[in-house]
Amino acid sequence: QLLFSIPFTLSRNAMNIANNPVGLDATVAWYGFGFILYAVFDLVFLTAFYKSGYKVGKSFTLAAIPMVFLMIAIEATSYIPALVWIDSCQPEHLLTQLPILMVGIVCYGVLVPLAYRISVKRFEKVDL
Repeated sequence: QLLFSIPFTLSRNAMNIANNPVGLDATVAWYGFGFILYAVFDLVFLTAFYKSGYKVGKSFTLAAIPMVFLMIAIEATSYIPALVWIDSCQPEHLLTQLPILMVGIVCYGVLVPLAYRISVKRFEKVDL
């Protein structure tokens, strides 16, 4: 999903379309936050699901709870005056957003393999 949005983000910026008034625009920081959201979801969902291998709905609901809170916190940042740069497509702000992207990539790179290892151990216990 993140990769799919890149061409549209680039074309939107090339056309100089105004900022989205109701949420974050797709910026470098937005992609970093996306990696964090996916990592948290994978960690909670996969580890919960492979406790038994059943009840995918329960695992999904458990994973959605921290994602909702993270999404609210991420979207709220655009309304904090000191953090307005998070929602900006200006070149000087994009450089400021790079650490968020790097943190997101690191979180994804750490949490997804962790989720995998935990899930494999749990699946080995329930695999009949």
